[in-house]
Amino acid sequence: VEKLELLAGTRGLAMIKNNDGETVFLIGNFITFESADEYVSLLIRNGYSTARVAAYVGMHEIPVEAAKELLNRLQDD
Repeated sequence: VEKLELLAGTRGLAMIKNNDGETVFLIGNFITFESADEYVSLLIRNGYSTARVAAYVGMHEIPVEAAKELLNRLQDD
């Protein structure tokens, strides 16, 4: 956890349990999906091979494509 805190820096780090009972570490909020993807690449290079971009609404993960669509709808309004 200490190494994750170091990697998260000022972005923030949250730990939750998903619906499968797995511990999920969430690092920060990103303005674009591209910047989140770049950060995932950094995590993978640092040994976190299961790192990925995820979208959450409250404590529930939603598909990234659904999150992108939701953001597009909000921007169109």
